[in-house]
Amino acid sequence: QTLSSTPLIALLNPQWRQVDDALDSASKSGGVFGAFASFLGGKGSVLRRLDELRYQPTFTLEGYVCKGGNIRLIKRFDSDWVVFAENDSGEQYV
Repeated sequence: QTLSSTPLIALLNPQWRQVDDALDSASKSGGVFGAFASFLGGKGSVLRRLDELRYQPTFTLEGYVCKGGNIRLIKRFDSDWVVFAENDSGEQYV
């Protein structure tokens, strides 16, 4: 499949945590139980579909709070992760 025939997939603000909750774990299994867990909000079926489409993130922005300060992680497909952390006053990133 050539790059020009590959569909564009935009995944914006999915709010998926890096760790799975019970529905996410159950939805990754097959069968009726897995399908039911996906229907209730588990992300397993969506992850399988993205894998089938050979989805690759091209730009990722993640945000975390650590001890009250904001942390931002940014990654582009052709670069390493860049980390921005607020200074103690919360006015600038270091």
